[in-house]
Amino acid sequence: AALAAKKQLDAEHNIRPDPRTYTTLISTVGRRASNASGKNDPTLAFHFLQEMNDRGIRPNGMTYSALIDVCARCSRTDLALKGLRAMWRQKKLEKRAFQQLQNKNAATAAASSTSTSSNSQQIIDNNVVLLNEVGAWTAAINAMGKAGRIETAIRLFTSMYRTGVMPNTITCGCLADFLLKHGKIQEVLQLLAFMKKHRIEPSEVMYTSLMTSAGQLLNSQNKHHNYGYFDFEITETGDSRSAIQMYTALMKTLMERKTRSNNKQQSRWDEGRDSRAELIMKVFLVFQEMKTAGAVPDIASYNVLLRACSVGGDIDRVMDVLQRIKADGLVPSDATWKEALKVAAMAQKSDSAEQLWAYAMTYRGRDKVLIPWKPSVDSFAALILAYLREASTYQNDREKQLVLYKKVITMYKDTLTTSEKRKVDKADLQRSPRALGLILQALVAFENLERLQKHRMILRKLALDIIDLRVWKNQEPRHDRTGRCIEIAKGWRADQKM
Repeated sequence: AALAAKKQLDAEHNIRPDPRTYTTLISTVGRRASNASGKNDPTLAFHFLQEMNDRGIRPNGMTYSALIDVCARCSRTDLALKGLRAMWRQKKLEKRAFQQLQNKNAATAAASSTSTSSNSQQIIDNNVVLLNEVGAWTAAINAMGKAGRIETAIRLFTSMYRTGVMPNTITCGCLADFLLKHGKIQEVLQLLAFMKKHRIEPSEVMYTSLMTSAGQLLNSQNKHHNYGYFDFEITETGDSRSAIQMYTALMKTLMERKTRSNNKQQSRWDEGRDSRAELIMKVFLVFQEMKTAGAVPDIASYNVLLRACSVGGDIDRVMDVLQRIKADGLVPSDATWKEALKVAAMAQKSDSAEQLWAYAMTYRGRDKVLIPWKPSVDSFAALILAYLREASTYQNDREKQLVLYKKVITMYKDTLTTSEKRKVDKADLQRSPRALGLILQALVAFENLERLQKHRMILRKLALDIIDLRVWKNQEPRHDRTGRCIEIAKGWRADQKM
């Protein structure tokens, strides 16, 4: 019926078909149990694809997705891969043609002494793009998974990423579903790590499916040994075949949701409050489900809980989490204290950050034995950030700002003199752009508020010493607060020379 309608429009009304027309035609193949509609035979779909090419109509990703779906319905995974290769060949030919055009334009520009862009490959990749190309790859992965060809599905996933096509939530959910059905837990964890790295949020269906599978894995105590098939490097510590690792990986993936607002405007923070509350609830629900299923959380799981608290600045919940850690007999890591300090920073409470720092320095485990902590420079940066963020809330209170900035500068001076007060390594600090950038922000802000010229010159000297450190030598120009402070400090140097 669709084919007849197309012929009638073409013959009687002179309405020529477009890519959408052919995509619709292809999608109808194999839907009815008759030879006329292509029962178990996707040949008709390939005929439509060839007709498109003959008539100069460019197939897009949706076209190839429909074609591959037809092959999957007809249980012809070999032809599904053929359809994917056809798309790849089309892109290769189009890139070659565009490259020739670029070379011709470059030659013409050279003859007329006109400058051209040097990044020609990026220009080619940006211009030779198929609409919904990710859909075609997803359809192919789905076809392989339904046929039980899991290794092929994984290879397709890695290939699409390596060829510049980023998998989306549907792609990852599709692959995860098949991996779970075939008990490939290590590959599921690798996939979750990939999603976390690229900030791909799991769908509600995938979220529920992973929760259920982790519970089943824990109950069955599956000890089957699986080897990974992903050929790009995504590393996760610990036993990746454990249910605890799956729960923790799921929590980490949830934490990569783009719900953090731009804190430059308080209104944006308020608009994202509901989504952040939902995120925190989901992470804690996963954690509670893990405990209900009988799993004993490890310190990595608790660290994710603390990180969830930092999203909303929930400082009241931090001590509860730390008490749970002690009750379970776990030893907090530096990452634990860093995440706790980040919560205080997000809450804009430097006093809470100092209390957490003191608590960490004197922390005793469940058996009352002192557990020493050597703070990392990242934890130190989180402490400094708490002071800076609180100072930003006192825009009209100069004295309070001075007190907070002075504490940051005092901590920095203590570290320079190898004081044991903070137990932060001086060499590590001088190699950390993050921590140094925050200290530089405090110095610039203090200098702007200081009224005595003598004190201002001392602050400027400290700032110039920071920007002269080797850590900045090979860095690209920055356009954030730290970058602006660096430019201000450079201006001070120029003033000195004058």
